Amino acid sequence: MNIYKAGLNNVGSYLVSGRPWLKTSTIADGAIEFYHLPNVAKEITIRNDHQRAGHNLSVAFPEPRRAVDMPDGDENFQGSFTELETLSVSLWFNFNYALATIRMLDLRDSSGNSIVRIQSKSANELRLAINNGAIVNTGAVLVRDTWFQLTVTINKSTDTVLVYLNGSQILSSTSTALSDGIAQIRLGAGGTNFDGLYSDATLFNTDLSAPECAALFNGVGNIDPRDHSKSANLVSWWAFEDNHFKNYFDIADTGTTIQDRVGSNNLTIDTGAATFTLGRHYASIFNENRSHLLTGADELTIEAKTTFVAVKCAGGNLDYSIHASLTGIDRSRTQGTGLYD
Repeated sequence: MNIYKAGLNNVGSYLVSGRPWLKTSTIADGAIEFYHLPNVAKEITIRNDHQRAGHNLSVAFPEPRRAVDMPDGDENFQGSFTELETLSVSLWFNFNYALATIRMLDLRDSSGNSIVRIQSKSANELRLAINNGAIVNTGAVLVRDTWFQLTVTINKSTDTVLVYLNGSQILSSTSTALSDGIAQIRLGAGGTNFDGLYSDATLFNTDLSAPECAALFNGVGNIDPRDHSKSANLVSWWAFEDNHFKNYFDIADTGTTIQDRVGSNNLTIDTGAATFTLGRHYASIFNENRSHLLTGADELTIEAKTTFVAVKCAGGNLDYSIHASLTGIDRSRTQGTGLYD
């Protein structure tokens, strides 16, 4: 991911005089580039494949939401809540380092005993552990530097644990009795630490159905779980948002405390502090049918004062350009290119 900026603060009179900011880029198949136009731009134009090879470029305008970047070491975010025997926990995660056997989600009883644990196995597999013992593994499903959405549904009365990745079920356990209900959540360490990214974790007091889990990945409830069909069962929402780009919430999250946006079950880090970085929204919006598809030499022009733009390539490497103008002057009337950082 690349972040480019254009606007009055960092281009100054160059844009004020009417000359536009122009960036031409080569993008690889499947890659995403992200543009931040933080100050002013009257028009933004994105042009697809200069070679007219028929490759596709998707253009989206995501919310500039953030995510927490776990520190190196044994730190973890943890929280407690009223014990539940039927529940669902979802979260977005990203391994931004070499994959290994890493614990990313640990759901515990009121005494701190691990009941349901999700971790990576080896380089690219997922593992479900029940009562810190019985284990079920997937095949190769993980990729480094990629956002994934994980949902775990638990029903103690039937001893059923289902695990969904990006809206599709990949693991299940029904043969091992769950030793207790769930009253604690840990994100990160607890034996083997997770040093990647977290975003938008939720807790429901019901075991969501398959379509309801899919809606957390690609549908209603993806951006804001309060819009989900089971919002009445939403106990906690940890957005991991420090209000860096705009004031999403009255109280910003910090590196040591993550606010519960619908309840009172805040998460706190045990030692040290996490940092924040650009979250998963710039990438996941392409799964939500809210992007514009450009083919051939198509162009898209919008009027915007302040915006974030994300582009995603499909079908092979291509060249494209993005043009941002304060005055609306057409790029064909200008010489050279503007500045970016």
